[in-house]
Amino acid sequence: MIYLDTSALVKKYVAEEGSENIVAIMKSPVIATSRLTYPEILSTLVRRFRVGDITNNKLKEILKAFESDWDCFTILDIHEELLPMIKKFNREILSEGSR
Repeated sequence: MIYLDTSALVKKYVAEEGSENIVAIMKSPVIATSRLTYPEILSTLVRRFRVGDITNNKLKEILKAFESDWDCFTILDIHEELLPMIKKFNREILSEGSR
């Protein structure tokens, strides 16, 4: 299973640095992402449309492709019990960076 967050996954739909790598990675049989990715992708795409990076027709095309892909992803939820572990991991990373 390969996990892709919003910043990685959006590269499949909007050409930017690293897009080729993401397209290759997405050939993996199992792609996982967070349930939060859905609204984050929509927000990112609408923002890119508003600033003129993508046209209205391209936005519609991308949204259709994303909707189709979404049904194939393994969707992960963040449960309340995971937050203490996430916070601990974050503190460990921060302490390693200060060494």
